[in-house]
Amino acid sequence: MASRSEDTFVAEDETITHGSGAVLADLSYADAEERQTKPRLAHTINGVIARRWLNQVTAAGQIAAAAVGRGA
Repeated sequence: MASRSEDTFVAEDETITHGSGAVLADLSYADAEERQTKPRLAHTINGVIARRWLNQVTAAGQIAAAAVGRGA
């Protein structure tokens, strides 16, 4: 028979525990916050691209144009 608490669900011989939302921390990575930086940055960039209705080629062109404008 299954039983449930707020964070844990037990069914037969399996226990499922809801995570904290920080997967890498839940997996005990010491540098979990640092490892999460790249996916967080990618998510933010994808959001900007979506809000501006750009495709990847156009976005890359705008980034290149901005770099040239800065003298890079």
